[in-house]
Amino acid sequence: MIDADMLGLRRPSKQTFRAFTQLFMNVDEGRFPTLGGGSTSLYANRHDICALARPLGEDRLTSFLRKHYLLLFLERYPDLDSGLAYASTRRIAVAVGIINVLLAAAFLFGPICNLFYVNQ
Repeated sequence: MIDADMLGLRRPSKQTFRAFTQLFMNVDEGRFPTLGGGSTSLYANRHDICALARPLGEDRLTSFLRKHYLLLFLERYPDLDSGLAYASTRRIAVAVGIINVLLAAAFLFGPICNLFYVNQ
């Protein structure tokens, strides 16, 4: 039963896996990796590990904002020497909600204004 639950867990996103490997393998610091010897490639494949929690609301607009405009949603830096930063999921959700409301209003009032100016 536990094995089935473990196999049902999702793999981490590409961005999370990249941050994990950079921090765990000490890529930016020039030091030796955390694991050495035969265990060096233990976490090298993204399909071999699982994420215990994934970000909610994986729609296209959320993932686009998270990928391209992440600097707008940074919350805090855990360590000045580390290259990791935390993005606020609440701020991203609020921005997605505002964009959705503005697009819905434009799609509603756009055709009405267009029909007002059409001559018959």
